[in-house]
Amino acid sequence: FEAVLKVVSIVILSLFVSYHGAKTQQKSISTCNADEDKMENASLFGVLLKNPILVLFSISCMIFSIVLSQNNYALPLHLNSVFGNEVGTKYYGIVLGINAFTIIAMTGLIVRFTHKWNKLDLVLIACILLCVGFGMLYFGNVLWVYAVSTVLWSLADILNTPNSSAYFAEYAPPSMRGRFAAWIKIVTGAGYAIGPICIGYVIGGYGTRVTWPILAILAVICGSLLWFVRGLDKKQSK
Repeated sequence: FEAVLKVVSIVILSLFVSYHGAKTQQKSISTCNADEDKMENASLFGVLLKNPILVLFSISCMIFSIVLSQNNYALPLHLNSVFGNEVGTKYYGIVLGINAFTIIAMTGLIVRFTHKWNKLDLVLIACILLCVGFGMLYFGNVLWVYAVSTVLWSLADILNTPNSSAYFAEYAPPSMRGRFAAWIKIVTGAGYAIGPICIGYVIGGYGTRVTWPILAILAVICGSLLWFVRGLDKKQSK
């Protein structure tokens, strides 16, 4: 149901939201400025479809969200399956505590240390951390494996959340920054909505353990898309 609402919101956003801002500077007769004006007056989908970087990056953001959403869905089910309901519930509480501590303790340090790094490279690193963090749970039979995994996917979340939004916003015309910010929220939200549904079918048919290699593969696909985007970005910059 949430996924349907996301789709409806996208349609409403693209059809009925327009920008009518007053220009503060005289319109230039140059082709460059003329193209910029056309972009400002275009629809959100029009701008997205004209730039493959934005389309591929949006897809990668959705895949990343599908994988990350399993920390709230597949992970507690897997802990209960491996350790039993009582111990599994206790261990999941420990995992959430490690996640909260990692985010609180490391967010400021990571932002300060990486603020000059390329945002796309940071999102790529997040994909690697996500792949390793969830993939290693296939072998998770003791608590320390889940502790290490939690630190890794928490760091991935810290790197991805601000940098993916900032990178996407770099391509937004000044008149469309609000719509671009809304779009990236819709894409990531759709990933969180779709993830439990898709993985639920996998768990129902094959159990929780097979989930982690699948999520690792999805993280690799996400990273591959971002690597391709990185190449397109370099060509466009040149």
